[in-house]
Amino acid sequence: MMRRLLPNFRGGVKMIVFGGVILSIVASIYAFCVFSNASGDYRDYPLSALPFEYHISSPTPNEYYPSIHASAENWNVVNGSYFQFAYAGTTSVTSLGRDHINLIFFDEAGMNFPENTNAIAFSSTFTTTVDGDYQATESDLIYNARDYPPAMDGNPNQIDLEGVLTHELGHHLGIAHFGPVGGPPGCGELLPDATMYGVVAPGDTSKRSLHPHDKAAAIELYPEWRVSLSVYDSLTQESIPLALVRSPGTTLIYTTAPEGSQCPGFIVSDSVRTDQSGTIAFEPDTSDFPLYISGFGYQSDTVSVHFQDVAAIAGTETAYINVALLPNQYVNVTGSLQDSVTGEPFGATLKFYAKHDPSEEPTQVITTDSLGNFTASFPPDEYSIEGIAEYPYPDFFDTQTFTDSTTELAYTGKPAQILYIYEDYTTENYRQMRTALDSLGYRYYYWNMAIRDSLPPQDSFDALTQPMIMIWSTGDAVVDLLDSTKQAYITQYLDDGGRLFLSGTNLAWKRSDSPLLRDYLNVEYVDKATQSVLQSAATDDPISQGNYAGYIQGMMAADMVQLTSTQYATASFRYLTTENAAMIRFDNGTYKAVYAAFGIEHLINDNPAFLPLADLMERVVSYLLDESPSSNLEENNPVPATFKVSSNYPNPFNPSTTIEYYLPGETRVTIRVYNVMGQTVRTIYSGKMESGNHSVQWNGLNNLGVQVSSGVYFFQIETPRHSNIQKMMLLR
Repeated sequence: MMRRLLPNFRGGVKMIVFGGVILSIVASIYAFCVFSNASGDYRDYPLSALPFEYHISSPTPNEYYPSIHASAENWNVVNGSYFQFAYAGTTSVTSLGRDHINLIFFDEAGMNFPENTNAIAFSSTFTTTVDGDYQATESDLIYNARDYPPAMDGNPNQIDLEGVLTHELGHHLGIAHFGPVGGPPGCGELLPDATMYGVVAPGDTSKRSLHPHDKAAAIELYPEWRVSLSVYDSLTQESIPLALVRSPGTTLIYTTAPEGSQCPGFIVSDSVRTDQSGTIAFEPDTSDFPLYISGFGYQSDTVSVHFQDVAAIAGTETAYINVALLPNQYVNVTGSLQDSVTGEPFGATLKFYAKHDPSEEPTQVITTDSLGNFTASFPPDEYSIEGIAEYPYPDFFDTQTFTDSTTELAYTGKPAQILYIYEDYTTENYRQMRTALDSLGYRYYYWNMAIRDSLPPQDSFDALTQPMIMIWSTGDAVVDLLDSTKQAYITQYLDDGGRLFLSGTNLAWKRSDSPLLRDYLNVEYVDKATQSVLQSAATDDPISQGNYAGYIQGMMAADMVQLTSTQYATASFRYLTTENAAMIRFDNGTYKAVYAAFGIEHLINDNPAFLPLADLMERVVSYLLDESPSSNLEENNPVPATFKVSSNYPNPFNPSTTIEYYLPGETRVTIRVYNVMGQTVRTIYSGKMESGNHSVQWNGLNNLGVQVSSGVYFFQIETPRHSNIQKMMLLR
């Protein structure tokens, strides 16, 4: 049976205990954890207190001494850390206390441990604050030799002495547990192979060897060398954010969390990036190494770093390095936008994303002038271009490679045929609808009420491609949900012969007595749905066609409605096991409408028997236009198939899983793995991809290359126009 040592905290004393507890821990992005006070000051020893002199209680058996000294030496030989242990002889002291003796005592009689305890050892560090500086002053360690006689030879039935003491002496340095296990709970990444993981099995001698993150913690707390680097433009003297600093074969330790954090987010890597101010500070594990420095749009440079050889415990030597990078020759880009039929110009805001730009923000954002023209300069690279066109033209996307000295771009387009109005001010659920419309290649204009002060003027509808369709979604809106002004806007559109698709959470519940629902759509609210699955109300219905449409996520998102008249209104979908309608269609010869009595964004189609949202919307549009799905409306950059993400397989998985997806066109793609806290665990890919079928694997490692713990994770595949998140389970 595998037994583990689980760190706990009791009365200010750290102890290691036996236990068969199974823990389910959420991984984080941090590498290791350090002790600190309430103000976030690290609990470390001042330079004047080193070397740390430890005393061994005189009753200690002689055969224990080599393991004790070896445990101390494991920390003494960490390259890049100036902390040192030193043996100061034996002592008659056998108990904790502020006596200026750093004690290691083996309690053969068990006087420090109650009967039937599972405690293996405990240690305590005393602290003080001198002139505002929080410091450690003394550390004692007591081992329960009565109940758990230690082994020095790897006996499978006993605790390995060197491994346990190496772990405990790491606490003396000020290093906490890696991962939120035991007590006091640690923080950061779960690193099972690390000495400071705090979990060990009988006979396990692996904790004698320090993990790279164990060493990194010692270096960060007691750095022998530090580099303070600044990277700037050689011509403008402006700082270069996110410049890449590499040193293959060298460990660079730096922090990404706020100063004073108990889990400061130290990253162990051979490459780092400057911050937004073009600076970075890090601690290396070697005194001589090269730095290769590059920035997007700049020529690379190399710097050799050499620290002087110094005696042990000399403190920290800091090298201040300023690097000036020469900009690359930029490419001049000119472009224009015009209506493909009339030749008239139209405006847009264009976002350019360079493939090798490390920033997640656009490399450059350009707005056209009044004649639809633009001019800009770019570093040579491949670019994904997102065009956010002025009303009533749809957004557009493109990819270009800028290499020549001058590049000319010309974009043409037609006005949108669909006006998609999204009323929800609080969520981004519009992505599902936009993904469906994009996959169908429809030309639509997206009007987000959260960033607009008003609705598009009704006299502007003639500028759209006719016949136009209005898609109006209230989403999860609560405030001003389809108020009287908005209803009057929609009813006027219908009176003028409009074609409408309407959906929204709680819409029927909150607005059942409104003229729009009662008089124009002939529906009234019945109750909240008790069954969320949508099934066809009739096999010959042009929208449902005998299919199941999926189920509504969140029961409160679905309203049950009934028809007040069947002269012009017909149910297309109803809720399973009820006769109450979920979606109706209306046609009185003047206007046509389809109403979904639920938030269309909450429709889940994760079963092959369910109708995908894109297929459902294709049928809705076809119905509103009196056309077949194959000829319903003019397409905007037709795509061969929909954006599609399949469930990962296997799921649950161990040690790896495969994620498959289809891209209808070349685009910028980011694939990330998140934990249940919403923290990024792994960025699998970020860059441009061609259209077609793709697959990636996740092997359960985080961005640091460390295995994460068992649990629930989420993967997200995101493009400028699509986003899909799915759940997966890792079982170790």
